[in-house]
Amino acid sequence: MVSLWRGGIAINIQVEVYSIILLTGLLSLIFVWFGKHINQLKIEEKPKGITNLVITYVSMLRNVVLQNMGWRGENYAAYISTIFLYILISNMSGLFGLNPPTGNYSVTLSFALVSWFFIQKASIQASGLKSYIKGFFEPIFLL
Repeated sequence: MVSLWRGGIAINIQVEVYSIILLTGLLSLIFVWFGKHINQLKIEEKPKGITNLVITYVSMLRNVVLQNMGWRGENYAAYISTIFLYILISNMSGLFGLNPPTGNYSVTLSFALVSWFFIQKASIQASGLKSYIKGFFEPIFLL
C-alpha cells in the first residue's frame, strides 16, 4: 500500500491500482486503435496482418458465446469477450512483474456485479417481469 499525504490527510492507494490503471489504459488504446483500422477497411479488401488476426479473434469469441447462449447471446458477446480479454491480460501481467488487477477484490466484485445485473436483465427480457417476480415464490406462491 502506498500512502500519499495531501493537506495533512493520508491517502492510501493499493499497489494493484497502478496495474489496473495501466492495463485499462493500455487495453483502451489497443481497442481504439484496432477499431480505427477495422473501420478503415474497404469491403472489397481482404484484411491483412494484425487486422486479420483481430477479426478472427472477435469472430471466434462471438461464435463461442452464441454456441453457449443461443441467439440471445448476440447482445452479450461484446461484454463477455471484453471481460475474457481483460482477465486474460490481467492474469498474464503477473508473469511480467506487475501485480495482477484480478487479485484485487474491487475488480472481481465489479465484474460480478455487472454480470449479475446483465443476467437479471436477460431473465426479465426472456420471461417478462411478472414471471420473473413469480419465479422467486415458486413452487408455492404465498401471496
